[in-house]
This record gives sequence, structure tokens and C-alpha cells, in this order.
Amino acid sequence: VGFCWGGLYATLVTTGRNPLVAASVVYHGSLLKPEDIQAINAPITFQQSDPALDTQINTTFYKQIQGILATKQEAGQDVSITYYPGQPHGYSLRGGSDPNVTAVATTAFKAGLAFLKKYLE
Repeated sequence: VGFCWGGLYATLVTTGRNPLVAASVVYHGSLLKPEDIQAINAPITFQQSDPALDTQINTTFYKQIQGILATKQEAGQDVSITYYPGQPHGYSLRGGSDPNVTAVATTAFKAGLAFLKKYLE
């Protein structure tokens, strides 16, 4: 599991012939490049901030990631990306003071947990 720049590492451990993890979750990832997404070879879900508000995975890069992941899905890989409208980069760590952000962060955490449970139980 990786948040922000930790999302890069949570992605990298899913790559190669023998990924280092059974599954991974990325929350509002950063520092990623298209080749990192292309190299994914294990189940992963991205729980992203709103691409219109995020300079790390902006709308253009979000669409590129969607396309790469769609190809991987067609090949049978369990990969996905979801974004939360209106949520800025870092939303999942900023709950508490704003009930809406807290609710969205809770939803994202539950989605990530459910994804991991499929592979880690």
C-alpha cells in the first residue's frame, strides 16, 4: 500500500516476471510514469484524487493509465483505477476536519481493503 510518492513503490513491487507482492493499492499516487503502469504484472488498484485537481496524475495521465489498465484487464489482469470527484491530492490523509473528505477517504480505504482481502486471505 502506498500513499503519494509511496504509490510509486507500491506500483513498482507489482512489476517484472516475479512481482514482490500478491496485490497492491495506491492512494493518490505520484512520481509515476507510463512505463511504470505498463510494467504492472500483479493485481493493483489505484484510488486516485480528482485528476482535474491533481498535478501528479492529471486528466491526461489519468486517461493514459485507464487505457493501459484496460488492455491489462482484457488480458485477464485484476487492475483498476478509480477517482473521487472533488478530492485533491492527499485526500485520503486529510480527513477529520472536513466530513466530506473523511467520508470519501473511508470509502477509498474500504475499497483498498476489499481489494487486498481478495488476495491476502
